[in-house]
Amino acid sequence: MESANHVDLFFAYGRTWRTTHATPLRQLIERNGTRLRVVLPDRDDEALMRQLSAKFRYSEADLIKNIDDAEADIANLHRLAAPQARSQFDALWNDASVRPLGEDHFA
Repeated sequence: MESANHVDLFFAYGRTWRTTHATPLRQLIERNGTRLRVVLPDRDDEALMRQLSAKFRYSEADLIKNIDDAEADIANLHRLAAPQARSQFDALWNDASVRPLGEDHFA
């Protein structure tokens, strides 16, 4: 991610991946003109939550908590990045809705 300007991530919740790559992600969003887009499962899609909870062997409530934790972790990463950094930071759900994270978003 050192030389990337645009990074798109797609995972169910990615706890281990997020922890392993926290520093490179922070460095990415601290650079001006970068974009980090995170795609997470739609918590309101009951069929998807059933399928993913079965795959990961979690209760649906635990799976939704893991997704919520991923969203909060990524949003927190953005808040901790340099406030002057002009980067775009969005979270998308599998229903193609976009829910911006953080306070400042630049194209």
